[in-house]
Amino acid sequence: IAYLMLFVYSAFLSVQVMPFPVYIPFMDPIGEDLRAVINFSYNLFFENQSPYDKIHPYPPLTNLLAYPLIFIELSTLYKIITLITISCFVINILIFSSKLVDEKTPAILILVLTTGLLSFGLQFELERGQFNVIAIFLCFVALWLFHYKTKYRLLAYVLITLSIQLKVWPLIFIVLFVHEWKDWKTNLKRFALIGAVNFGLLFVLGRDIFAEYIGALTRHAAGPYYEAKYNHSIKSFLLDSQKTQGRIAVFIENNFDFLFWALLGITLLCIFYLIFHAYRHNQRALNPQLLLGCTLGALIITPTSHDYALSTLAGPAALILLSEKFWLGFGRLRLKIPAILMLLTFSSAYAFTLFSYSYKPSVFGNIFKNNFIPLMVMLVILTILQ
Repeated sequence: IAYLMLFVYSAFLSVQVMPFPVYIPFMDPIGEDLRAVINFSYNLFFENQSPYDKIHPYPPLTNLLAYPLIFIELSTLYKIITLITISCFVINILIFSSKLVDEKTPAILILVLTTGLLSFGLQFELERGQFNVIAIFLCFVALWLFHYKTKYRLLAYVLITLSIQLKVWPLIFIVLFVHEWKDWKTNLKRFALIGAVNFGLLFVLGRDIFAEYIGALTRHAAGPYYEAKYNHSIKSFLLDSQKTQGRIAVFIENNFDFLFWALLGITLLCIFYLIFHAYRHNQRALNPQLLLGCTLGALIITPTSHDYALSTLAGPAALILLSEKFWLGFGRLRLKIPAILMLLTFSSAYAFTLFSYSYKPSVFGNIFKNNFIPLMVMLVILTILQ
């Protein structure tokens, strides 16, 4: 459905000549975000200039980790990061599959992998030289070690810490570092330890840099990046929807704060319910539903969540589609037609995230160009199926 609506129609049926739209907001030269991180690190260590004088959302440790990369020629570094990102993307999809299915390469895994490699989100990630996929790769490896290679749990804690220090938002995944849900004391101690270590690492470049980082993070959260069709956070969705004309825009403008808190409340409620469900059933090993729920929640809640972060969605999506419990959720529905419609809606919502906003219809202004709606639809259906 998404392929027919967002590609075939846009490219072949909408006009008399096949158009080739610029479907990624590209920059010249390529790799702008990678270049920015390297420049921030260079200015800090060679020019004694704080990287947080400007809007710079990355933790202090990122500047330290980028220091060795300063000495690599930028075009060469971009090629290296691109190859690493693609490798991590593939492994993110394959890493848990052997624990969930008997087949080595089930067809649905190949489907998610192939469509993911061609997706708008991954192309956007590569164009910017971003490292969301690398950060989530470290997180997934940490989860795999924690649940299936328990003697390497110390390494798992190191990897999740690195993931958080690269991007901050993987912090939400610490709720998955649970072996026994009923042993809440041990779990709280583990969460507190991971949180304390990550908080302590914010001081790795000193107290002054820490204070400047907090200020930069605050400015970034209130920054100018909301009003973009390729930012799928709650606030961006509402601001972007206001650009249309008519009753919907007026309604959103008059009820902006209420709608923001309502959508945030629904998102948090879904995540908390998934956590409660995991606790109540005391599910051991990795919980695919909670993994996908946390991923969707992070994409929606994070204030500046550009569409290149959608590249992190393929791994959890593959995992949920391999989960027997996910399919049993549809089987528990008494009426077959609602079950089929719900499955169709869920899979179509994921498929819509694979295409650029430039292909999406301008129905009700920009509302359906933003990926917030399909992400929220997936989260709500995932919660209902528990």
